Amino acid sequence: MMKTLSKTFVNILIFLLCYTAITLTLGVFRESYPYPVIFGGTFSTRAIEYLKVDRNLLNSIVNSMVIGTISTFIATFLSYFVARRISTNRKFKKLLMAVVFLPMVVSATSIGIGLQLIFIKLGMAGKIPAIILVHIVYIIPYSVWIMIPGFESFDEDLYNQARILGASKLKATVNSILVHMFSFIKTSIIMGFILSFSQYYLTLVLGIGMVNTFTLLSFPFMVVKDRSITAVMSIIFILLNVLFILGIELISKIIIRSKKWHI
Repeated sequence: MMKTLSKTFVNILIFLLCYTAITLTLGVFRESYPYPVIFGGTFSTRAIEYLKVDRNLLNSIVNSMVIGTISTFIATFLSYFVARRISTNRKFKKLLMAVVFLPMVVSATSIGIGLQLIFIKLGMAGKIPAIILVHIVYIIPYSVWIMIPGFESFDEDLYNQARILGASKLKATVNSILVHMFSFIKTSIIMGFILSFSQYYLTLVLGIGMVNTFTLLSFPFMVVKDRSITAVMSIIFILLNVLFILGIELISKIIIRSKKWHI
């Protein structure tokens, strides 16, 4: 019974993904949508022509990739130590979690406007480092949330045994903790990049319109309901995130093979 339900669910999911991909691709060339006709309408190549003439597109993609990559790796690095501290501190675990997850509770408007005033006074508003910094704050709660179960399921005796057998702190950490946490770290990196790449409001407020990112470039077309250009922007968005994920998967395989880890 369960196998039948699982197979049915997978088939439905595959159908929805294929249907979405087809309609999104058709949406690039479709100018009008006479509901409820699924595949009808008027078609043109206006969206493709727009990509050829928009000079800000490449710059926005580069900015988004740079901001997303830097903020993701820094946030994941910091989240590693925060998550480990929370998982090992039984006494103040709930308090530490409340502090870390506070940015998820406070509205983005309050955070954005408050940080904007501070960064304007510091002369950082409208610059990429300011956006990277706020993206790091935005990503950390999610990264910590992903890594905490990994640390809680790790047996500290493995690390202690490595130290007893003469391994240095670095080698013991790399060959015990990092091996166990590798999948969690990889998931954190992928999730962090998607969050950063798709972030609109904080990027707009801290960038004060001077830093052009892919999301900022795409959002106006969604507001005015320009379906064809929105569709092509959505496809580019998906492809860029898939490209990053494939890159991370390739790097992770190289690391695993070089270390001969079995994860």
